[in-house]
Amino acid sequence: MSYDGNQRRCRIQGAWSTGPAQEQTETQRLWAGPAASRPYYVIQNVSHIPERSGSNKVSKSTSNPDIFPSSMNNNNNNNNDSNQHTKANPAQIIPKIPKNFSWVVDGFLAALGFPNEAANMMYLVKHGIKYLISLTAELTPSLQGFEDKLVWSQIKIKDFSPPTLQQVDEFLKVVEKARSENSAVAVHCLMGRGRTGCMLACYFVKEWELPAEDALRYVRELRPGSIQTRVQADVVRKFEENFKGARGIT
Repeated sequence: MSYDGNQRRCRIQGAWSTGPAQEQTETQRLWAGPAASRPYYVIQNVSHIPERSGSNKVSKSTSNPDIFPSSMNNNNNNNNDSNQHTKANPAQIIPKIPKNFSWVVDGFLAALGFPNEAANMMYLVKHGIKYLISLTAELTPSLQGFEDKLVWSQIKIKDFSPPTLQQVDEFLKVVEKARSENSAVAVHCLMGRGRTGCMLACYFVKEWELPAEDALRYVRELRPGSIQTRVQADVVRKFEENFKGARGIT
């Protein structure tokens, strides 16, 4: 698909795998991978370290740091520090591109998979992104060390589920706020495909006034594997109907 020269262009940085999910959910696939790719998030209300069956125990000193942050070593003795990661020092972090990251509107709107480490956050900051929108209901990214660098919003949508029209409007308001400040904004779900793709298609319906089918096709060209279920695509079509109705377009 191509558009005339008056319309804004988009590009993708990097290549990544295509195709919809088969038997495993996105959450299962992510946790099945190497430890380095597993989610980086805050574990809530941890009061003990679980034990494996048999004689081998999971100890605080040898446990996977992706699952048991180092701050848990203090347990709950110091102002509930066990619920927090060790605070990242941005000056010591080397930026690392997040999984499935690409610009969909060059220099303004980016999409990505779950930012599971501080280096991913640093990459966003270094590339001028100020606003970060999380669409995951199952995981929450850690912004420790970046609280004064990123404005974070969470719109909780279950994996493979569609957003409500109210949630679409909430997403678009954050994007518009970023535009009003001449700031860049990034949106993510777990893999940056289903929920993220649905929101991006609604953005193109509103901002570029594309028909829903063209917006769906365009997002899938930009980010293969996007918009993974029929109900997600139907939300884009419903959003187009409401958008045209509000503007008196037939």
